[in-house]
Amino acid sequence: MILVTRFVAEAIVAEVGIDNVVEDTDSDIQVLAVPSDLNMDDIRKYVIEQHGGNEDDADVDMEYSFNNVDMTSQFRETFYWEE
Repeated sequence: MILVTRFVAEAIVAEVGIDNVVEDTDSDIQVLAVPSDLNMDDIRKYVIEQHGGNEDDADVDMEYSFNNVDMTSQFRETFYWEE
């Protein structure tokens, strides 16, 4: 399981669709996704929007969430956020 920020988790859900959501509550999101299939530009745009246009805050979220993820992996991973 890969811990991500809330906005990144929401962006991944938007990217891969509701059928890949394991759990989505006010305090927990779990979503299945293949890292190499993720459109990082779209995810970053979503995160920037959620941060009110602040690219620096969005970049911090992106770095935190994907720093240790093999983005070439073709294996489905569970990305999660929890409060």
